[in-house]
Amino acid sequence: MVRKKTLGRTMAGFQGEKLRKARLYRGLTLTELAEETGVSKQALSKYEKNQNEPTPSNLFALARSLNFPISYFKIPSECFVQGDGTYFRSRTNTAKKKRVAQTVRTEFIASVYQVIAKYISFPELDLPDIGRDSDCYDESDHDFYEYVAQKIRTYWDIPNGPIEDLRYVVESHGVLVSCSAVDADSIDAFSSCLQLKDGERANVVFVIVIAAGTQSICRARFDMAHELAHIVLHPWSTEEQETISSEIFRLRERQANAVASSLLMPKEEFIADLDIDPTNLAYYLELKKRWGVSVSAALYRARELNVLTTNQYQYLMRQVSSKGWRRNEPGDEYYMPSGTLLQESVRMLLKHNIISKSEFMDELAESGIGMKPEEVEKLLGLPRGILEVAQESADATKLIQFKLR
Repeated sequence: MVRKKTLGRTMAGFQGEKLRKARLYRGLTLTELAEETGVSKQALSKYEKNQNEPTPSNLFALARSLNFPISYFKIPSECFVQGDGTYFRSRTNTAKKKRVAQTVRTEFIASVYQVIAKYISFPELDLPDIGRDSDCYDESDHDFYEYVAQKIRTYWDIPNGPIEDLRYVVESHGVLVSCSAVDADSIDAFSSCLQLKDGERANVVFVIVIAAGTQSICRARFDMAHELAHIVLHPWSTEEQETISSEIFRLRERQANAVASSLLMPKEEFIADLDIDPTNLAYYLELKKRWGVSVSAALYRARELNVLTTNQYQYLMRQVSSKGWRRNEPGDEYYMPSGTLLQESVRMLLKHNIISKSEFMDELAESGIGMKPEEVEKLLGLPRGILEVAQESADATKLIQFKLR
């Protein structure tokens, strides 16, 4: 039986670090939060450093502006989460504060995962060991990237054909996928490595975040493969990722693209399909349906595999541009994933009465990550209202087998 819980945990004094996290979560600078609340920047800085505590009126203003319950700021976090690096597709097009906001949101996702993991056993992290220094290879070293992609397929026992459900494959091997709304036009996807510790338990969690409802299914699949390539291929360190040269950053992005392309379109099998009608643009729409990749990605892969000459590739890409396919291709549908591990674990707990909605929200609050139900729903990509006490819980469809603890 699950113990009944209320917010009975003794509240400590004001937690300055919790204010800092909430501010970063909302993507605000100290100056911006000061303007929104009327609390001076200097006072906010002291609050965050635990050099002073806000007055009741200031605390109320902060809670209202940041849309966090007042109790959030007074309950220490039970779960220790430390980011160990995040790969964004572009550092130049995305403001640093937006990158930081998404990184902090991923830390919140990991904290929710820790709470759920008290009740459900998730698949263990199981990644292939590539065992090479990727920075020694450039994008022209095709054999290396074919090797990495084939290593992933072999290690995870993926047949050399189209991958029907990449998200299922990734999550089956312990990598979490989140489809939360990303409040930044320049961010389509990113991945994070997080060090978790809850009491005696410590582990590493990788999270891939795909923006929901902003891109096509094919592009989202490629982004997922791209982030997986970062996870298996590249070093993970927050300091290292923020200080590497632009040259190394761009190299790693090209490497991730090369591995993603090779993973989704394995060489021999894809060439066999390409050889049927490689210079007919309409044929690439059929390849798109079969392989789950965009026409542009399929054309690039065809050129990479020397099935198309440079002139043929450029001619076909001009057709793509003239038809407006660089932005939207025929058959595109927005990526709105459902059935992720985190989504299904919440549904499972509620459906089988392992824990009620109010108990789940209280559990989060007592772990120091108290948020409003709609915020948790947004964070996990859950349907609006599923955690509201007045709503009936949705039926769970178990796509990956869980084990209750």
